[in-house]
Formats: sequence, structure tokens, C-alpha cells
Amino acid sequence: MFDSFKRIKGLEKVNNLTARQQRLIGVNALSLRVLTGKIEECRKIINRERQNTAHETKGEEARTTNDSVLTKEDMILVEAGILFRQKKMKECSDLLTNALKTNASLTKLSIAQIHLSINNKKYAEAARMINQGNNKKK
Repeated sequence: MFDSFKRIKGLEKVNNLTARQQRLIGVNALSLRVLTGKIEECRKIINRERQNTAHETKGEEARTTNDSVLTKEDMILVEAGILFRQKKMKECSDLLTNALKTNASLTKLSIAQIHLSINNKKYAEAARMINQGNNKKK
């Protein structure tokens, strides 16, 4: 993982990346911090992102100081990953559920919620969520 962390650090300094590439590098860097136990550092970055988002007038994207672009959904997924890593399943589930209540179109959050339910052996709840998603498509 140390090699991965060094590569991500190097990529964060590259200036000629598209917004999508910057976003993916930012999400991967945060995920790697979660996996390596740098939870507080990760939370600081998320809080800084939220402050940047609050200064934006409209839209789902915010720029960080290193020019990566993270969406609201990305930040919620990373936060859920932190809670999952800390084995705070109830808080993780609550975070995803509340985020989905405010914006049901966040597909990745729906998938994460289903995986969390399956991991907690709540198969009926996972099936209900899948059926809700199928009914919305019709």
C-alpha cells in the first residue's frame, strides 16, 4: 500500500488532468487514507471539501486546494467507508439512509446501502431496496 500511496501523491501534483481524472485521484487518495488508518487526515480533507462546497453557489462539485474535484456523493461514500472501517455499522447505515432520503438519485449510495445490508445479513432489507430501485425505473 505504501507504493500506492506514493503513486497517488505523485498524481495529485500533476496539473494537466481533466476534472474527471482529478476527481478519481481525489477519491482514490481518500480511500487509500481510510485503508491505511489515516482517518483523522481523511476527515480533515472531507471537512475542507464541505467548506469549499458551502462557498459554491450551486452544483455538486467543489474544488480542493490541490484542484481535485469531489462530489457530495464521493464525500458521503468516503465517510461511510470510515464508519464501516471503524465497525460502526449502524452509523454507516444511518448516514447512507439519510443521504438517500435527501437525494434518491445517488446510485452509488444505494448500492453501498445494499452491500451494507447484505454484510449485516439483513437480506430482506437489501431485497426491499433493490425492488424500490426497480420500481423507480418503470
